[in-house]
Order: sequence, then structure tokens, then C-alpha cells
Amino acid sequence: LQPGLLATAANVIMITVMQANRRHDAVLPILASALVWTLALVPLSCTGSHPNALTKVRVRLDWTPGSEHSFLYLATKKGFFAGSGLDLQIEPGEGSTVSAKLVASGDVDFALCSGDSALIARTQGLPLVVLAVFYPRTPTSIYSLREKNIVHPKDLYGKRYGATLASTTYQQFVAFSNLVGLDTAKIKVLPSPGRVEELLNDVVDAQGGYTYLQPVQLETAGHPVNEIRLVDYGMRSYSMSLICSEKTFRTRRDLVKAFTAATMKGFALMLKDPETALGAFADSKLMSDARFERVKLQKVIAFLAEDPVTPLGSQTPQGWKQTQDFLLQQHIIDKQIPLDGFYTNEFIPK
Repeated sequence: LQPGLLATAANVIMITVMQANRRHDAVLPILASALVWTLALVPLSCTGSHPNALTKVRVRLDWTPGSEHSFLYLATKKGFFAGSGLDLQIEPGEGSTVSAKLVASGDVDFALCSGDSALIARTQGLPLVVLAVFYPRTPTSIYSLREKNIVHPKDLYGKRYGATLASTTYQQFVAFSNLVGLDTAKIKVLPSPGRVEELLNDVVDAQGGYTYLQPVQLETAGHPVNEIRLVDYGMRSYSMSLICSEKTFRTRRDLVKAFTAATMKGFALMLKDPETALGAFADSKLMSDARFERVKLQKVIAFLAEDPVTPLGSQTPQGWKQTQDFLLQQHIIDKQIPLDGFYTNEFIPK
């Protein structure tokens, strides 16, 4: 029987019981028994509203899955999402710019996205809200093999710089060049897919990446590197963040609250117990190089420890103003937008 038919049958039986009761009809005990069984069957047939049913949620990563994302796999394994009624689906990413567009269009519920990319997207009219900031500083660096002797910005003069033109790292390279007064006309900027093989095969001399990613990949493979960390030269902007659409934020607040709380609980546990986090990521069968992923996560945690934030994941007006001012100064965005409503600490666990 369908739920609607069961409910109708129950109503009919109830009316009949009431009428029989007034007549002292002998059928009363039978109908009363039928009513009890009918009502008992209703919740069994209404599986769509079962109290234990989980809400499916999709989260898009900023890039391909790695140990830096292990907090999501850890939170899943520990039951943080399921305990909040959520069934999480983690999807690999193709960069923060893509993540921002997919969230804004409603194709995914949540995403990881660099803070500057989220602000650029918002300036372009995409309806995004930042729920938490995992990295309060940019982890971008310009890395090269040690034998190239590129240790200062002007050491790039006369060298080949591999630029992933559609990426955040290239936008940051342009901003960094303006910040430190580099004459990019003296640098041979070449389009590059951003893989470490470009350096190993001597296609380029240096390129941009994240301090915990490509440099670690090279080091663990036995290739010493030099890094020019952008943050060491005064580049201050929010990096990896958690975003959702304005529509989700307005209309599904219980979902946003539950998802943010479970995510931040996993992130905090990853920082406290990286080995357990690595184990959860390994269980996903996505780990191809355990040593690389372990060293990478260690470097992420060390980088975050340089500038700890309390509460974890929280944002400040000053931090977002600094990020926006920097993007304006470097002509990456061409207008200032109101920051009220662009970000919130409402769902950050205290």
C-alpha cells in the first residue's frame, strides 16, 4: 500500500470505530485492531521520510585529492558527517576557479576554494559565501631545482618561468612581480601545465606552486629545491577556504551548520593526529605515494603553525580587507565590493 492509501484507510477505520462505539456494535474490537495495525504500517512504507535517512551532500575539492584534504576523509570515517545526518560525496577538483563556478551555479553544495579566487568570483557577480578559511596565508611559492641558483626574485631574470595561465598561482605571480618590482620583460614566461616534469626535463627553470605540494614532490624524489615563498615578501591573502552559494546559505541553514561543524571537527583532528588522518585518506584508495603524502601533510601543518588562528577556520574583516586591497592594488580586480555578507563566522565551532 502507498502511504496516502494507508492514511486514508486509517481515517475511514477511525470514523467507523467512532460510529460503532455509539451503537455498541460488536465490530468495534476488530476495527480497533485494524486501526492499530494500519497506523503501525504507515511509517514503514514512508521510507522517503525515515528519521534515519541521510541527506546526500556533494563537496568539490580545489584540486586532485591529497593528504591536505584528509580532514574530509577523516571526518567521514569518524562518522562526523553521518552523525549530523549527512552522506558526503567528495569530488576531485580542477582548480579554485572551477570550484567557485560550480558552487555558484548550484552544481555542487560546497567546495574548497582559495580565498582570493572566491573574492574574484564574487567581484564578478557570482553569488558565493565563505564559511571558513583553512589557510589564512597564501602557500604559493616559486620553486626551482637547487642547481638553478634561484633564491631571490631577481634571480629569475634571464630564466624561463613556467606559467599555468588559467591558475591562481599565475595571477599571484603577476601580483608578486608588481609587489617586489620585478621587470617581467626580463623573464621568459612560458605556458606550462605546472607539472614537476617540466623542471626535471629542463623545459622551464622555475614555476609557481604550493609550498606543500610540488616542492615536496621533488624533494621526496631526491631533487633538492629552492623556494621563494610569496608570503615572505609581504603577500597577504586568504587561501584555501570553504564556500557555498548564497542560495544554500539562505535556504538550507541547518545543512550549512551541520556540514561546517563536521568539516571543522575533521580539520582540527587532522592537525592534532595527522597519522590517523593519513590512514583515513589511505582507506579511500586514492593514495599512490604514502611517503610523499605524509611529508606533504607535515609541511601543511608546519605552515599553518606559523600563523595560528583562533577559533580555527575563523575570518576577520581585516583579513578580507587586506586580501581585497591587495587584489585591487595589483589590478587583479577592478572594483571594490562590500564584504558584508560575503563571509561569515556564524557556523564556526567555538
